[in-house]
Amino acid sequence: MNWKYVVDSSVILRRTKHDIYEHESFPIHWDNFDKLIQEGIIISVPLVKDEINNHPKRKLLDWPKLNDLIFQNLDDNVVNASNILSSRFEEWYEFNKEEDKPWADPQLIAFAMAYNIALVTQEGWNPNATEEHNYKIPTICSKLGAYCRINNKESEDVDQTTPFQCIDFFELIKREELYK
Repeated sequence: MNWKYVVDSSVILRRTKHDIYEHESFPIHWDNFDKLIQEGIIISVPLVKDEINNHPKRKLLDWPKLNDLIFQNLDDNVVNASNILSSRFEEWYEFNKEEDKPWADPQLIAFAMAYNIALVTQEGWNPNATEEHNYKIPTICSKLGAYCRINNKESEDVDQTTPFQCIDFFELIKREELYK
């Protein structure tokens, strides 16, 4: 296992035309991203594939088929971490799973927790949210002790060498030098 990053659909969808990191404008970044998938460094979870396939930006329908090896099956380690997550953040879990669409957030967080890797997302960090059901991925990760670096804001009370992390795509670009 070379896994270093588990990636949310919010990152993958950024490569679509007219989005902030569209492939046409950032071909080197995305080609290097895809290389890291081939090397097994970047992975994702099955529900991310469902989120992409069910997203209104249906231009990426071929991408999951062409990059199927990114989607890792969930094992006992992830299931155990998922159980901890759903019991610790019961309101968040129950409220959000009720929606009538795929929701990969718990699988992503559980995978990152179980394997002490960085979760890459474009979701905003809302540490001051007062209602648990409004928590975003970085907020949950932060409350679980992860080092977070989202939109140039970082955890102040967690060592940045902590293996369980939550970062945004820009941070991934810098760390892996996807621009080269």
